[in-house]
Amino acid sequence: MRSNAKNTHSIWMSCNPDNSSWVLKYAMWYLYPQGHPLEGRPDPEKNGKIRYLLRINGELCWGDTKEELQEKYGYDKSPISFQGLFGTIDDNPPLQASNPQYKQNLEALPRLAKERLLYGNWFAKPESSSYFSRSTCPTIAKAPLDSEFDKIVRAFDVAGTLPHEGNRSPDYFASVKMGRLKSNGEYVVLEVTRTRITFGQWLDHILDHARRDGFKTEIVLGEDPNPAAKASIKLLARQIIEAGYIAKTQRASQGKLDAFRPFAASAELGIIHIVDNCGYDYWNKIEADNEFFLRELENFDGTRKSGEAGHDDIVDCMSLAYMNLVQKFQIPTIAFPSMSQTNPFRV
Repeated sequence: MRSNAKNTHSIWMSCNPDNSSWVLKYAMWYLYPQGHPLEGRPDPEKNGKIRYLLRINGELCWGDTKEELQEKYGYDKSPISFQGLFGTIDDNPPLQASNPQYKQNLEALPRLAKERLLYGNWFAKPESSSYFSRSTCPTIAKAPLDSEFDKIVRAFDVAGTLPHEGNRSPDYFASVKMGRLKSNGEYVVLEVTRTRITFGQWLDHILDHARRDGFKTEIVLGEDPNPAAKASIKLLARQIIEAGYIAKTQRASQGKLDAFRPFAASAELGIIHIVDNCGYDYWNKIEADNEFFLRELENFDGTRKSGEAGHDDIVDCMSLAYMNLVQKFQIPTIAFPSMSQTNPFRV
């Protein structure tokens, strides 16, 4: 990070690529995007370009110029400049001259280490560390009609903390809308949303979604084991029902990873479809873009994440929505005795 302003200090940092590092958010713009044949590697067209940033409500906001950010967030703000410089062994002739074998050693590394250390790939990570891969989920251009589903649910994972000095990246208030198709029993992720709101905004936020979804969509609220939180979720469900919608609460009967595995297994089988451009991150002003939630699903390794280490709010919503779609309830039958046989107790 460096500042162009006179009489100010500059900070310079260096590191190797690390997919789980907080530095990734600073490097992201300079990389080839997801889906590109060289995804995760530095884009030479962007290398060395200066950008500007502000931290608003604990989140980074970027612009190509200082004026762009001031026009958007206020002229009282003072954006700082940032420059990403990405290099590989090919940009270090003195090292190659002093150690001619160094590049050959990098080329002989395993795939993951080679991508990171030879090509500078920030997206590279062990395949075994993730339970989900977007490559196994077919995308569809447009959501099917509601009439094509036998069941639609929207699962919510609630949170009521805004960023503050002690926690700059608290959990998101997230939701996943998913349906099960009548034709083949496969599943479609219809919409994914997240934001950050306070407790007093929960009901209005959920009802806004409900009005868009319609009465056919069932609302499922993730339930916290904490007694006070459990009571507030029950009250919230009651308010939603009184507004005319179907709502219930549900607590996962298993751990976070065990709850996610059925969804991940179905995704691997190719029976989970995702509507293109169905992701909305209201807090970060991201619209019609699936990247933020696909990356969260792929980064989930079974451990709880929060704050700068990442989030798993959408992971929980995806597990909860899928769980409610695959559940099948059978009404028990009662076998009545034949009324035509002779009563053995008759005297």
